Amino acid sequence: MMAALRKNLVALVLVSMIILTIAPLGFAARKAPAKLSFSAKPRMVKVGKALLFKGRLINKSGRALRGKIVVLQRKDVKRVVKKIKGKKVKVKKAYWRSLKRKRTNRRGFYVFKLKPKKSATYRVRSKFRRRVPAPKKSPSPSAPAPAPASEVITQPVVSSPVTVVVTRGAMADRLGFSCGNHLVWLNDQELASQLDSMAAIGVKWIRHDMDWNVIQPNSSIDYSWSRYDRLVTEVNKRNMKLLPILAYTPSWARRADASSSMFSAPANPDQFASFAKTTAAHYAAMGIHNWEIWNEPNITNFWKPAPNVSDYTVLLKKAYVSIKQADNSATIVSAGLSPATTSYGNIAPLDFVSSMYANGAKGYFDVLGHHPYCFPELPSSYFSWSAWSQMSDTSRSIRSIMASYGDSGKNIWGTEFGAPTSARSDVSESLQARTIEAAALQMQSKPWLEKLFIYSYKDIGTSTSTIENFFGVLRYNGSAKPAYYSVKSILSQ
Repeated sequence: MMAALRKNLVALVLVSMIILTIAPLGFAARKAPAKLSFSAKPRMVKVGKALLFKGRLINKSGRALRGKIVVLQRKDVKRVVKKIKGKKVKVKKAYWRSLKRKRTNRRGFYVFKLKPKKSATYRVRSKFRRRVPAPKKSPSPSAPAPAPASEVITQPVVSSPVTVVVTRGAMADRLGFSCGNHLVWLNDQELASQLDSMAAIGVKWIRHDMDWNVIQPNSSIDYSWSRYDRLVTEVNKRNMKLLPILAYTPSWARRADASSSMFSAPANPDQFASFAKTTAAHYAAMGIHNWEIWNEPNITNFWKPAPNVSDYTVLLKKAYVSIKQADNSATIVSAGLSPATTSYGNIAPLDFVSSMYANGAKGYFDVLGHHPYCFPELPSSYFSWSAWSQMSDTSRSIRSIMASYGDSGKNIWGTEFGAPTSARSDVSESLQARTIEAAALQMQSKPWLEKLFIYSYKDIGTSTSTIENFFGVLRYNGSAKPAYYSVKSILSQ
């Protein structure tokens, strides 16, 4: 009897092992039998312009599946009647509307051509009829194993969705480049070459320093316009627009406790206001009517000895009044703020903006400046530390602060944005391109983000000791990164 019991136990263990081995296989057979790739090029398109949807259908081992039907679908909304608390009401229900069908070619590829009329989300879908192992039932320990069975099932394969934005306004008037102070130090040939290169891809806006310490290096009565006159003249020749940044203090106007740095806060804001008024009058005659007042005064790098919101607000108010006296049509942009945290003397953008309003800044700027950097993450991803998210998505945001002071009608200009392609910043050239593409897509749902300036057009060095060298969409040798082609595509919309 013990021998029989031992024999039955062995049989039970063997059957259990078989069941455990077969069960996962039966489950795997019901997983998607293939992979369906899907992309839209470009993902932003002007209304009435054709868009290509491309992809490939392959099996799990990577082999092409030819002659299979794939269906292009668009996510739509319909109204359906639903009973809620005994009452019939119409509610919106999302569903996938099939638009076009195609068969894959011999290499598994497919292409759909469509002229979308509105922004929407798309996907492709395919279905297979396959014979797969039928679900197995556990036999009794003493019963023989059942004969293998199979059944025919239909298995859908669905791609990841892709959102396409249909634009109705020219992106060339919303997306530009921030070039630091580099252009004025190029020789005539270099300047013409770089501006021609930018114009060739549709660039219409350039942000550039207009340094107080270069224009008035010696005293408050001497002005040296030549470098900036040349820049403005060349920009005008190409029908571009310039956003000059009025900033950086000459030695004779610095604070005593920061006298060695041009990033010193001005000792006397009235002197800065006088410079701003004269400069605005000089360049209004040359077609310049947009001005940004300082750069990143919320960090110690650009406002020494340390950022002070009250001092900056006084400077902004005086500059605003002076520039408007010289050119009443001028647009005044408050300083673009660095994505810093409130620590080590720096002040976070949200804290800085809130304090600006508390110090009476409302009414003394036409547009709020901000630098919505978010690398190495995408603008479409939410992070509380992201200066992009902080514009409108965080619980306390720049937009909510503006609204709380009755200033929600004003727009924001992102006067710097980008991502450096350096190992130290964890940003690949491909990610840089996707960052800019995602920002342009986000702008379509943020009309208050009126303009965005990519920093920068060309790398300024090759040393990996600093990420500052690698923000360009062109490499230092002039060759194009993927982001160059992304910007070119966006500006064509």
